[in-house]
Amino acid sequence: MNSSASQESIQPQPQKKSLWELADEFIKSVPPEEFNKLPKDGSIQLDHYIYGWPKES
Repeated sequence: MNSSASQESIQPQPQKKSLWELADEFIKSVPPEEFNKLPKDGSIQLDHYIYGWPKES
């Protein structure tokens, strides 16, 4: 095997974006009026909104 050929095929990979960077880009792409439609207690009442369980007090 030619060592120069194997060295040429190794190239640095471009830096991938972190999950937080991707989430930040997504959030910035959503218009504010759409965010206003989301329930204010969404994280607290997650089971209610996903499974339809009664809301917690």
